Amino acid sequence: MENLHKKFVQLGRQKFKLTNEMLAILPEIYESGIYKKFTYTIVEYAGKYGGIPRSTVEKRLRIEKHLHDKPKLKEAIKTVGLNKVAMVVTLATPENEGVLADKIGNMSKPAVQTLSKELRQKNAEGLSGEMMCEAKPEKIKLELDEEMTFLFLKLKKKWGGNMSNREVMSMILGKVVETEFATKNRRTETKSVPGENSTKERGCGKTVRSKAETRYVSVHKRRETLGDGKCSYPNCNKPAEVFHHRDRFSKSKSHDSIVVLCRDHHEFMHNGLVQSEKKDTKKWKLDVTGQVDVQADILYRKYRQAVML
Repeated sequence: MENLHKKFVQLGRQKFKLTNEMLAILPEIYESGIYKKFTYTIVEYAGKYGGIPRSTVEKRLRIEKHLHDKPKLKEAIKTVGLNKVAMVVTLATPENEGVLADKIGNMSKPAVQTLSKELRQKNAEGLSGEMMCEAKPEKIKLELDEEMTFLFLKLKKKWGGNMSNREVMSMILGKVVETEFATKNRRTETKSVPGENSTKERGCGKTVRSKAETRYVSVHKRRETLGDGKCSYPNCNKPAEVFHHRDRFSKSKSHDSIVVLCRDHHEFMHNGLVQSEKKDTKKWKLDVTGQVDVQADILYRKYRQAVML
């Protein structure tokens, strides 16, 4: 059963690769007019011979005008697909298109979407280098049934009847988050420490790996770093999901430099998109020039590529 699944996944990857290669040459087929020998329209041609839907064909032809001076991004369609390239193509320049092609080749689709939003806002406001992850309020419509309305009003009365519904909801969410963090910490405290006190036979003696050399981050350090539970990237209001070593653990063997990040901004760090990473988080700057060294992140990038294949 497992081998059957692996075979299916492998075939799916092959199909993805072939589709990307067809999309790469689709504009050339359109410009040459060769499709007219077999069908009436390029959409019909792509659907009949490549199984490519209309929306994808239209998107591919639409972005072609932005790729005439961006050969590396154009070539990237073969490896990363159309959607990632389309997210950044209008934001790229002939000077940085090679850098962006490299970055999106090592980033997940959600992280590329986040990068696109930040670059778009940065360009719109004419800013240079500043972090552009702006936390904006989101309107959420919530309908309460009879029981939920009763419980909500009961809490409102308990906390002060003069509070607004917004203030009550803020308190409810805050208490839920506090409870969640407390539960996670209790679970962590009861678990054995991975790697701690582990030994390896070597000759007649034993070598003990010290706690400082393990990837385990102590409960105290986690609580201290987690803070309010938000991503440390300036203006990001996403929940923290990853403990990130600004001084890479593979070299420092220390947890002194950790910060908490959401998954998207964690990918930013490991793809050289942030200047002054080791400084205070307020001094971080978005960088798409390729000047940030990513040599320490080669293993991470290889892992990301393996996951995305």
